[in-house]
Amino acid sequence: MTPLDDVDRKLLALLEADGRRTFADLAGEVALSQPAVKRRVDRLVAVGVIIGFTAVVDRARLDRPLEAFCELRFQGTTSPEDMEALRRDLPEVEAVYVLAGDFDALCHLRVRDMAHLREVVARLRATTGVVGTKTLMVMSSVRGPR
Repeated sequence: MTPLDDVDRKLLALLEADGRRTFADLAGEVALSQPAVKRRVDRLVAVGVIIGFTAVVDRARLDRPLEAFCELRFQGTTSPEDMEALRRDLPEVEAVYVLAGDFDALCHLRVRDMAHLREVVARLRATTGVVGTKTLMVMSSVRGPR
């Protein structure tokens, strides 16, 4: 566990809100010099606290406006790696969460429409090891920095 001070936490919050902020802007927010901020950010990257910088795409404005979650139950011999492979194998799967509880995995899905959702759920059901599913439609969500 990497010890973080209040400045590190503030830098992380600022970068989570906008990963494109300049070191000069960050320095002004935390009352440090630009080189000091760069060193801190570089350290946070080096120790794995910051694992990347990315663009967050609003899929609803593109080709997949409907969002759903599909709970999956697998045969007892299915490995977590096989469950996680769904993310690689199906482009509609935004994320896979391996769970403890009634279901073994939770897939976050993005689809064009209900017909597309039916197709994706059918493909999930046909996946080796899947013995049960439950699909939940998202009506609304709140995302972004806290």
